[in-house]
Amino acid sequence: MKYSIYLILLVIAHAHCSFGQDQYLSFDFTCGNKQARSSIISIDRRTNPQFLGYMPIKGYSGLANVRFKGALADSVGIFFASQSADQDKERVLILENFFLNCGSNPAKLILSLRLYSQTSKDTYAPVCSIDSIYQLNGDPFGRINELFCEISDLADKQTIKATPDSAFVSRAGLNHLDSLEKLNIPMYVASKPASGIYKDYEHFKMNQPDISTDIFITVTEKDVVEVDRTYKGKKRKVKLNPTGIYAVSDGNRILKVTPSGEYFEIVKRGFDFYYDRPGYFYDQPTTFSPYYFPGGGRIGTTGSGDLAIRIGGPKQIDIVPIYRFKINYKKGYSIPVSLIK
Repeated sequence: MKYSIYLILLVIAHAHCSFGQDQYLSFDFTCGNKQARSSIISIDRRTNPQFLGYMPIKGYSGLANVRFKGALADSVGIFFASQSADQDKERVLILENFFLNCGSNPAKLILSLRLYSQTSKDTYAPVCSIDSIYQLNGDPFGRINELFCEISDLADKQTIKATPDSAFVSRAGLNHLDSLEKLNIPMYVASKPASGIYKDYEHFKMNQPDISTDIFITVTEKDVVEVDRTYKGKKRKVKLNPTGIYAVSDGNRILKVTPSGEYFEIVKRGFDFYYDRPGYFYDQPTTFSPYYFPGGGRIGTTGSGDLAIRIGGPKQIDIVPIYRFKINYKKGYSIPVSLIK
């Protein structure tokens, strides 16, 4: 069963672009006084470990940064040290995404992580994989703590078994698992993108446009991006309708197309795709569905909605900050990873 809800995201740019005192996230690792029996190693694969999210300040028209004292991945890993007596092998937690939005009601947590368990001296098998957007009812910090307790409890009950899509991995391989996976995604290894219109991320990552056509990208004197395409057997050029499009390419450049119809150039940096956007977060309709653990169990909801930003004009915003977004290589949604200026 699928649910259509609105992913209500916090305002990042206010009239004065003001920020309040940092708010610190903390954890309670007791989880019902369970005793961990295995060692846990944490690998932090987040682009910017300091960029955890924002929350509004009561009685103040500004925002507060969400912070964490210490290494977040190491602390999250403590939840996933095995509680079962028959699972005394070393575990490895890979934290890929963690972004908290306390500006919506309820708050939202974008969480992506993977857990592996040792099966022999240098072989690890997957326990579970999370790539989800969770609703946090009530106190968001307290609910995050409860959420990790719930996920770790379900992970403890999983049968350690590799699937056809996720084979056994060496300890060294876990350090670069995402990079190895990207080598199997055509767009991530292509020398050039194919020219055309990509209506969804599945076609984008395969570098196979839904519509193969000539694309013409123009930047006006006011830095407005305009996109045209050929039409009727290349007999004439028409303005592209951006509705329902994920990305477009002229064979050299790629543009991310937003639900509001703006275009932003996608740039590959290292092993990932990024694009920069000005403005603030806005309401984004997203389809959610239950997440199931391998081997059974269910918790939370998943979504592939892009955390987009609406551009604010000079009448609404005096200072418009620029944020860098990273495209999730598995599902195609984007999350902010840093403030550019």
